[in-house]
Amino acid sequence: MIPKLSQFSSTFSTAPSHFTTFWRQPHRQAAKDIRRRWRRCALWILLAAWLALLLFAFAVLIAPTSSVDSGSQLACLPDDSFALDPSKFRFFSKSGFFQITLGFGHMNFTEVKTIDIAWDILVGRGGQALVAYISWRVFAQYVTTSMEVTPVTFGTYRTIFLPNGGLFVSTLCMIRDFVRRHGLHSKIAMVFMVCTMTFTFVYPTIASAMTGYSANVDAFIQTTGGEYVPFNAFSFAYFVIHDGSRIDLEDDHIALDKDPEKSNYQLIPLLGSLDGRFSTCHWDPSRIGNRDFNSTYCELQRNVSRYAAEYGFNRGDKINSTFGGQLLPPPTLNISAPSLVRTTKYEDEDYDSYEDRLFRVTNDPSQMLWAYDNKTYDFNYLQGNGKCQAALDYKWGFSYIQLFIMVIFHIVWTIGLFTMWIRACMVMKKRGRGREDVAGENKAVFELAAAMREQMNEPTKEEGDDVSALTEAKLRRRIKNDLRGGSISYNTPILPNGEGGEKWNAIAWIKSHKLSIIAMVVCLVAMMINLFVWVPDDTGTVALLPLPTVLIAALYIGSTRGSRIVLFVWIFVLVVIPTQITVSIATY
Repeated sequence: MIPKLSQFSSTFSTAPSHFTTFWRQPHRQAAKDIRRRWRRCALWILLAAWLALLLFAFAVLIAPTSSVDSGSQLACLPDDSFALDPSKFRFFSKSGFFQITLGFGHMNFTEVKTIDIAWDILVGRGGQALVAYISWRVFAQYVTTSMEVTPVTFGTYRTIFLPNGGLFVSTLCMIRDFVRRHGLHSKIAMVFMVCTMTFTFVYPTIASAMTGYSANVDAFIQTTGGEYVPFNAFSFAYFVIHDGSRIDLEDDHIALDKDPEKSNYQLIPLLGSLDGRFSTCHWDPSRIGNRDFNSTYCELQRNVSRYAAEYGFNRGDKINSTFGGQLLPPPTLNISAPSLVRTTKYEDEDYDSYEDRLFRVTNDPSQMLWAYDNKTYDFNYLQGNGKCQAALDYKWGFSYIQLFIMVIFHIVWTIGLFTMWIRACMVMKKRGRGREDVAGENKAVFELAAAMREQMNEPTKEEGDDVSALTEAKLRRRIKNDLRGGSISYNTPILPNGEGGEKWNAIAWIKSHKLSIIAMVVCLVAMMINLFVWVPDDTGTVALLPLPTVLIAALYIGSTRGSRIVLFVWIFVLVVIPTQITVSIATY
């Protein structure tokens, strides 16, 4: 049977409708959503970036920098004391609570003072204003939902909705009202609000106390001759050739770790760099080039190493020997090297990368030697006679402990405030209310005046007084004694059935957003894989790191499932993929 023409036309006519349904309509809806909600989405992204920054700062402060790296080039510790082994220093030491232990720069006094004043104004006062503004906006929404469950006092209402700047007194009054009069329906919320108000009050003080400036310091050593010499003028003493005149050197010649005529003369000879700099002279030149390998001091190190490995230390054997191709008559050279011990390929994973590394630096600092002006100094002498003296320039920075505490405060404040805001939004949405239903300054004046007049009328009539004729002192006394702070609340029921709905709301929200929650979990897992598997392997892959942020933006802007999918795909294509290409090009 041959199909009719009408059947073909019907088939082709349905194709555009399916195309419109699965392609055009979600894109059109996504465009509408972007125009309507991009500003609020930007705030969400800003919040995510802020929280990520805090968590990153916490991770950086808590783990790798709890002590100073022993390979650091600084003989002066962050607390300006001298130490050959900086790894013993602890940032969490109580002695460094008020010291600038994270300092930066080499500036004059005017520059550091300008930075310090700018910090106090912008971060101290500006941060306080921003923390207060954000906190009070969230408090107003949360207290609005709480007032539908339990009343609050006039003082609490006035502090939240009509702040007058007296933060210290307001905090004390709110604590009194929460404890002795009317509190909120959540004790955790009350504690958090009081802590936030206290944090806001002391914010400028903490911001100012955790920063400051101090003079930079340089390390000096008092030599046996009584003079103070910069520590970077000292060198590591690897070998001492006591009869060096036999090989055209002076007696008691010291094989150093650096050549005074080269640029590396300014390196500071700390414990952490001792073995690494000895290894440089024995590294296979085909791997790193021959700039250091072919230097005079490196050639001497290798010749002495080969000689000592073959003939030993302090032996004086009555045999012929060869040093650097030069035949020597008996006895063997008198060489000592208390800083070095013999090594084998089994105790060094990178042994095959060296041409002839026959020794390594001892792990016992008491056996190590340093040299200056062809004289040797041991660890105990340098540690006891080393000092850090002030230079002519300044550094500006932070107290590590106070900065760490401040980061924790910000994390707790951010998470607590976000939780309180989410809870308030969920409750208000369930009751069919929005931000416009939260009282501002003008509406709060009317609501507070109405509640005060209503509750003051009855005791006033008994005494035959007019409320408007009462003095401020009488009003304050009656509110405190007769009304016990007063009470103001909203009459809107919690839920249509009159039951409390906190648990029910949370469960309902999870059920209604289960697909979004699953998608977020998948994105977080992908981000963790990228962060802990691909990034450490130096593959240059970063495409999965921003997936949670991309999903948050798509979920918030999009109003339908199709719109959210379209937004997620296009944000990923237009933002993440170009970023990945750029990183890949820069990596390779």
